[in-house]
Amino acid sequence: MTPWRAVQVAVVLVVAAVLTWTFVGGGGPDTPATTSPTGPMAEQRGEAGLPVPPVRTRVDVDTPALRAAKAAAGIEDCPPPSSPSGSASGSGAAPSGSASELPPLTLECLGGGPDTVLSDVAGPAVVNLWASWCGPCKEELPLLGELDRAAGDRLTVLGVDYQDPDPQAALGLLERAGATYPQLADPGGSLADQLRIRYMPGTVYVDADGRATFVNAAFTSSEELAALVREHTGVDVAAG
Repeated sequence: MTPWRAVQVAVVLVVAAVLTWTFVGGGGPDTPATTSPTGPMAEQRGEAGLPVPPVRTRVDVDTPALRAAKAAAGIEDCPPPSSPSGSASGSGAAPSGSASELPPLTLECLGGGPDTVLSDVAGPAVVNLWASWCGPCKEELPLLGELDRAAGDRLTVLGVDYQDPDPQAALGLLERAGATYPQLADPGGSLADQLRIRYMPGTVYVDADGRATFVNAAFTSSEELAALVREHTGVDVAAG
C-alpha cells in the first residue's frame, strides 16, 4: 500500500468513527441533554427560549443577604411540605399519595423558608421554570406577577429558579418585575431527571384533577399566558 493510500484509509476510518459516535453512541447536537420524563405528564415543546447549560451548580439559596433581598421584594413564603388528602379530584389522574403529576422532588425555597415537595402542589397551578441568565424568562416575570394578582385564590403560581448561579440577581429581577409569588430553587438541576428541559423558560400547568402539562416554550403576552392557563388548568383569569 502506498503512503498516500494509507492516508486515505486512515481518514475514512476516522470519519466513520465520528459518525458512529454522533448518531449511535455519543449523541449529537440534537440529542436531549436530559432523560425522558417519568410518569404520565404530557408535554408540548417549542423552539422559543435559550438552551439550558449542561453544567449543574451548587449554590446556597438561603443566606442572610438573600433573606433580606427576598423580604425587600415582598416575595411570599413557599408552601410547606404536606400530606395531601383528597386535594385531587375527578379522574384521580395524579399519582397515589400525591396532589398532582408534578415530580415528587423536594426543592428549597429561594431566599429562605420551608422546603416544598412539588407533587404536594395541588392544581389548578402554574409552575414556571426560569433563571436570571435567561432573557425570555425576564420578560415572563411581570406577566406571571399580573396573573398571580388577577387569579387570586383560584390559581397557585410558583416560580422555580433553575440552574441559576446567581440567586441574588434572581431576587433583584423579581423585585423589579413586581413578581411576589413564591419562589423555589433548583440550582443543581434536579428537575432535569424528571423533565426533558431543552430550553428556558418552561412552564408546567396543573389542572384541578392533578394532571400536569409541561410546555417548554416562552409566552410573550398576558393574553397568550391567559389562554395557556385556560387550556391547561381550566381557570379563566379574564372571568374574574
